[in-house]
Amino acid sequence: MSYPTFPINTFGAYAQSTLVLSSDIGYRSSFNRTHYGVDIIFPVGTIIRSPYYGIAKVKKQRDKKGKGYGWGLYIELLYSNLTIRFAHLSKAEIGQEGTSIQVSPGTVLGLT
Repeated sequence: MSYPTFPINTFGAYAQSTLVLSSDIGYRSSFNRTHYGVDIIFPVGTIIRSPYYGIAKVKKQRDKKGKGYGWGLYIELLYSNLTIRFAHLSKAEIGQEGTSIQVSPGTVLGLT
């Protein structure tokens, strides 16, 4: 599988020269399921910008049965046939939960 490219400077003021993955795609024996995404580490408060044109939606995933996991506040970016989710955000800059807007590259979406 090939991943889309993300210009490093797209992600905001704290973006490193190398993206650090905290979790890759693959099977997780601890959860007995497959993880279908790529998780990238950023310092808290990092500005997240849209890397593409698309529709950005503000969403919230609550914990399931009090088990302490879930994405919390996140923004879903729909670009062509690709969905990118920016999860565990401290703030959505494009509006409240339920907001859906057209964005262009560089639009500030939220803060980690």
